[in-house]
Amino acid sequence: MRGRQVAFLTVNVVANMITLVRSYVTMQALDHRSLGIITVMQTLTMLVSLAHLGLLNGGYRLLCSADDAQARRINDTAYGFFIVLTIVTMAAGGVAGNGFAEIATWVVLMGIGAGLLMLVRNWMNNQMIAEQRLDLLNRVTIWSAILSLLPLVAVRSAPLEACILSISIQPAIFILVVLTKAPSLRPRRLSFDVSLLRTIFGTGFLIFLSGMMLQLSGQMERWYVTRYLGLEALGHLYLALLAVNLFAVVPNALQWLHLPRIIQGWDTGEGAVITERMRLLFLSNAGYCLATLMAVLLLVRPVIERWLPAYTGDLLYVYLILPGLILYTLFSAPAVIFSVLIRYRLYYAAFGAGTLATGLAFAATPLFGVRLGLVEVMVLKSATYTLTGAILLAGFWALSRKFPAFRFGLASSAAREE
Repeated sequence: MRGRQVAFLTVNVVANMITLVRSYVTMQALDHRSLGIITVMQTLTMLVSLAHLGLLNGGYRLLCSADDAQARRINDTAYGFFIVLTIVTMAAGGVAGNGFAEIATWVVLMGIGAGLLMLVRNWMNNQMIAEQRLDLLNRVTIWSAILSLLPLVAVRSAPLEACILSISIQPAIFILVVLTKAPSLRPRRLSFDVSLLRTIFGTGFLIFLSGMMLQLSGQMERWYVTRYLGLEALGHLYLALLAVNLFAVVPNALQWLHLPRIIQGWDTGEGAVITERMRLLFLSNAGYCLATLMAVLLLVRPVIERWLPAYTGDLLYVYLILPGLILYTLFSAPAVIFSVLIRYRLYYAAFGAGTLATGLAFAATPLFGVRLGLVEVMVLKSATYTLTGAILLAGFWALSRKFPAFRFGLASSAAREE
């Protein structure tokens, strides 16, 4: 792996550490009910992030092979879409804010605003990865993470407000720095090119749909807990949900790093490049999963008992979700074949099965007078991850029989030849 890619992964790990610092301050400053409010705000952010309808996925796929003129046209159209989306979602948020009895309207609007900022931030992230501008991406990622800690200075006087602002401000800082330092990534004009949007959505909608289903499972579990168990119970899941979000950063970064080269190898017919990149992607994920497992089993409990003793009991939910999360990460790594070949229906089947299982469990239990507790919710989440990953692995196995370049061994081709 080249030096710039190693630096990119290192920066993501460091940014994770900064997020941990923010989360530590948040957990020290707030009780479980306030953490539940924070989780609702983040859930709204996730919900808004689904509104891109595949623009991030399809736009990134097209940017990987676009020339300068095509990239500018795609960028202008993306920002035109973001403007329309902002108007619609903020108007909807202002109306819906009154429907949250225990949540202030400003928290709802902050959640929606943060979601819109995250969409633009993720778009810029995709642009820089597609163009391999990793040095700039590294600097912006680190500085936006560091500067997002500034509102925590006021955590003693306004704990909830300071913590929410710290979460929301990070994508805003990222966007401002990129617009300042990378003029070529700015939109030249706002465009709403319908024909281009159709191409982008046609390329990205099915993979967006699969991601939406995974997010939908998360939405259902959070709203189920909020509705039937309350905000304080949701706050007890804060540590487990934080662990899931932090864990996903490295596998996502690994995929974004390797995917452009796999796509280029497919476009140019370089089978050896595809095989080697698939092998490296899987082994990188496997090594990361092993390191995470050892850290959780050996280090996390002593750290929590020392620094956050009030949350020691919440570690149970981390332990419950970890097996499914690791299996999903390992099984889904080879599934990049679906993105390269644009065979997204297999994503749809895998994530659809997981979402259906989650939805049936949450819908059926109240009908029979059964109320799932936090343990059952986390076991269900872990099982859903495992089911989804297993279907993705089966799909890879079937599709790679037709396209053998995507099959790989654990040893490099050079080692096998020796």
